Amino acid sequence: MINDDDFQMNLLRCINDFRYVLETSDGDWTVKGFIDVAKNIYTISVKRDIDIC
Repeated sequence: MINDDDFQMNLLRCINDFRYVLETSDGDWTVKGFIDVAKNIYTISVKRDIDIC
């Protein structure tokens, strides 16, 4: 079983990978929402004053 510190480190690594793929050089997101397999739509709102890391 993974410990809390390893989980957090792996999660932050994944978030940085997603940010690299989903953000422009200005920090704007190129994806504005998701659609699941049941065709539900989920929008993403981004608050600029929150720092993930």
